Amino acid sequence: MRFVCLILLIFLCITSSAQELAVYNEYHLNKSLINPAIIGSEECTWYKGTDRHQWVGIEGAPQIQTLSVEASISNKKALRAVDKRTHGIGVYLYRDKNGAYQNLGGQLSYAYHFFLSKNQGIKIGMGLAFRLYQATLNESGLKGDYDPAITGGITSVIKPDVAAGIFIYNQKFFTGLSAARLLNSSGSSRNYFLMAGYLTGTERDNFRLLPSIVIKATEDMRKQIDLNAKLLMGASWWLGLSYRHQLDNMPGSPVAIIPMIGLNKGNFSFAYALELTSGSIQKFNYGTHEIMISYHICRDGYRCPVYK
Repeated sequence: MRFVCLILLIFLCITSSAQELAVYNEYHLNKSLINPAIIGSEECTWYKGTDRHQWVGIEGAPQIQTLSVEASISNKKALRAVDKRTHGIGVYLYRDKNGAYQNLGGQLSYAYHFFLSKNQGIKIGMGLAFRLYQATLNESGLKGDYDPAITGGITSVIKPDVAAGIFIYNQKFFTGLSAARLLNSSGSSRNYFLMAGYLTGTERDNFRLLPSIVIKATEDMRKQIDLNAKLLMGASWWLGLSYRHQLDNMPGSPVAIIPMIGLNKGNFSFAYALELTSGSIQKFNYGTHEIMISYHICRDGYRCPVYK
């Protein structure tokens, strides 16, 4: 317990001393992308694919595609469930394209889970992720008539990076703290994420509400908050709504509203999110569209935790 408190204190100190805010909108449908400690927190193997197109209708607008596999390995020698130690392993591939700039990368993640409170079923996971990516700037399609710095060539570089996280959870609630871009090899600021949520009702209820919050910050203390609500309808359908607000120069300003819908059918899951941004840019695009398709294999009798 003292070791866990020490780890949490270290993370809080790092966050408080915090220098660019990464675009991690996929976390609405795949939270392990911003916190590697979530991987392995359920006794399932997940195969997930996401496709995100930002500001549809604007030429060269950002788009992201991801593929990921996550699995858990439990201690089979444990006689009681509360004595289980779980290891999570995840592989994540992505393509991030924004005009002439493209980012291709892969990430390998590991997490370790054990019970923090055996009576209340509370577990804690600690995760670490190593990422290797290739950043490419293709200027062949750009015109350098007014900027001599544009050479029309292709520049590419390979860089490493590291992320880490802590995740505390049971069947009713979750909270997590994570940090990304720890090596700062790209020259971008480190990113920090704090998330929490609670599921109302019981498994016998036809409708359950899952409110949650995500706070994102950078080393130069630029902050952003997402207020989320998900309505679970039985075991198949769910509806969600997220409100994103920039916290700089309080009281800040609205950024986006994101309605979502999802369907669980057998071992398959489907989800769709539509991001409607505020400001003048909304007049020139048809929103940001994001879809996720996943397939999971769980052990017999296992119930997926609340944050999924």
